[in-house]
Amino acid sequence: MLAKGSNKLSLNPGKDTDRTVFDNLSTFRLIFQRVIAAFLLIFAIKYWFVAVGLGDEALRFDNMSNAWQAVMSILLVMQPVAALGLWGGFKWGIVVWLITAVLECVMYGFYPAIFGTATLLLIFHTVCVVFFATAAIAERLGLFSGSQETV
Repeated sequence: MLAKGSNKLSLNPGKDTDRTVFDNLSTFRLIFQRVIAAFLLIFAIKYWFVAVGLGDEALRFDNMSNAWQAVMSILLVMQPVAALGLWGGFKWGIVVWLITAVLECVMYGFYPAIFGTATLLLIFHTVCVVFFATAAIAERLGLFSGSQETV
């Protein structure tokens, strides 16, 4: 909402403040969560395409090994749920996302003989988790301007 007499988008239009939306770390973190949610939705769609056999028929769910079936069963459900939770800014979305990120890092990082390698996915999850944790710590410690605001 634009504050009266200002061309800045204010977080609290009824209060005297010059802070813009991106001055608040929690708002930036929500935007970051939504970007991660978009990627998770893309990853989920990719897994669903594989599971239903679009593309390579040999990779269809009923043709997969038991290890792949177990992991796919989890990821097919949890990734869209994590995307929904992150997009909505819910705390449980962060937990579900972390579980799926750890699962994918374990399967591609520690068991490449079974699941293959996905170096870019490992880098993506690692960078996102580190960035998110850094932002959460900075917000908790009040290291970012305006992050200690009371509502």
